Amino acid sequence: MKRLVVIIFMLFAFTNGAYALPNCVGSWSAVTWNNCLGTYTFPSGEKYVGEWKDDKQDGQGTYTYYASGTIKEGIFKDDVFQYAKKGPSGNTQYSLLKNTFKNRILSDRKRIQSALKTLRLYFGSN
Repeated sequence: MKRLVVIIFMLFAFTNGAYALPNCVGSWSAVTWNNCLGTYTFPSGEKYVGEWKDDKQDGQGTYTYYASGTIKEGIFKDDVFQYAKKGPSGNTQYSLLKNTFKNRILSDRKRIQSALKTLRLYFGSN
């Protein structure tokens, strides 16, 4: 099972062709959180995971609303959500992974989702 989770993670990690930013250092800071990847949980419980530039949500990210559980995933600019991330069209690794997952029986899909959720790589309700 662990091998399957690692394979799924690696396929997801290499399908978007993006370069990796360094992790943001320490707690959120207007001085240090620039051109880095970080997670910030707001006092309300809402959470942003993604790219930061000039101490603002800027680039690819995921914003989770605490009260409703609504998730916005896509591109942010100056702390404002711009548009949803588009799926990688024509990417054979992505298509293979997606089709393989869809063809699994429901109990297998739920186990995969549960394992990914434990690793904080899946934020769905299942």
